[in-house]
Parts: sequence; C-alpha cells; structure tokens
Amino acid sequence: KNKEDLVSSLAEEMMNEKLAMVETEASAPGAKVYRCLELWVIDIYALIRESAHGEELFEISESMLANLKIEKNQQFIGILEGLVKDRQLAEVLLYSAMGLRLDNPPVKILKKRIKLLLRRMHL
Repeated sequence: KNKEDLVSSLAEEMMNEKLAMVETEASAPGAKVYRCLELWVIDIYALIRESAHGEELFEISESMLANLKIEKNQQFIGILEGLVKDRQLAEVLLYSAMGLRLDNPPVKILKKRIKLLLRRMHL
C-alpha cells in the first residue's frame, strides 16, 4: 500500500508539473499543438520507457493510476481546447497520440507518428 501511495504521489506531482508546462506553452504566442502533445504524451512516455523499470511502470500506470490519468487527461484536453478552439478535436488529438504508442515504439518513432498525424490534420 505504501509503495502504491508513493508511486501515485510521484506520478501526480510529475503530471502537475507537465500540465503547468503545457499551460505555459499553450498560452504563448505562436503556440504549437505538437509541443503540447510532446510535453504531455511523448515526454511522459519517454520517461517511463527509458526507465530501468519501464515495463513495471507501464503496468502500474495502467492499473493503479487509471483514475489519476483520466483526471489529468481531462485537464490536458481543457488546455488543448483553448489552443485548437474545439473540445472534440482536442480529445481526438490526445487519444490519437496516445494510441500511437500502443506497440511500445522507440521515442523517435512516436515523435514521427505524432508529427504525421498533425500534418494530415493540417495542424
């Protein structure tokens, strides 16, 4: 139980820091959707994937942190909505980007996939 609390607390702190960075990015002149997705999807994925305990962290992330992830993803969507001016589009962008990591690709490949997605959507 203590390990779960510690992991949850650290994850929440890290997510809050990332959300603050996304908020700063999204409100900057010339803000880019890619940079927001990079901060929220790619950077967190890279942190977990490149960790010595990456596989275990993915499992913990999927089970223990499910509710926290839902809450924080909703906050991210709210920030992204301010940038793209459409809540459904913000949802599609986030969940599409997250889906592009399902096969556990190298970070470089994930970046290329997200850039391609945004190019195809003219963003």
